[in-house]
Amino acid sequence: MKVAKGLIQFTGVGGGPSGALQSQAEQPDPGEEVGEGFPCKLGQLIPVAGAAIGAGVNYWFTEQTARTATMLFRSLYLERKERL
Repeated sequence: MKVAKGLIQFTGVGGGPSGALQSQAEQPDPGEEVGEGFPCKLGQLIPVAGAAIGAGVNYWFTEQTARTATMLFRSLYLERKERL
């Protein structure tokens, strides 16, 4: 038990004598200032918009690849059919 207490005090975990961590009451609230919350929330939408755009591009690319593969298969089929 003494080793654990010494380790906690040495590393500063739990707000020990080293003062490395602040207590929960001393930490400032992120949305405390007026007008600070709106840009922060707006910034959280960027990954959502990026995911939506990425999904759209992925759909388009997959659709084009599938269409190209189908047309290539048809071309090869007709070419082989003419040879026989």
